[in-house]
Amino acid sequence: MELDLNGDGIAETTYPYEDEEVILKSRQILPIKQETRIELYTSTSTNKTITYKYKISDIDKGLKDNKLIASVGTTIKDKKEIIPLMQNDTYQEVTFENLSIGNFSISTEQILTDYTNYCCNNY
Repeated sequence: MELDLNGDGIAETTYPYEDEEVILKSRQILPIKQETRIELYTSTSTNKTITYKYKISDIDKGLKDNKLIASVGTTIKDKKEIIPLMQNDTYQEVTFENLSIGNFSISTEQILTDYTNYCCNNY
């Protein structure tokens, strides 16, 4: 069988190849993991705390450190460990403390391809 290795329409080699030093293979593919699915609802709040009810589905284990991060503006105020379950029908509860007035956000870090590239999602 003739093989066109560079896509120019001209066969550069044949398969099976007689030289044992040459290994024919496809290029490496890094599939992206399924993003973590989070349902998050406010339960109660005070002027310094907020409590959420949440469900998390993390099929591909893409959630870094299993934490939710609470920020006011660009300042991280609190990090809480959470419980991701494969099939989670029960709402869990998490309370963030030491909050102040400002633009409040909840975020996570996810590892969607490998352990060196992170992606941040805000909820």
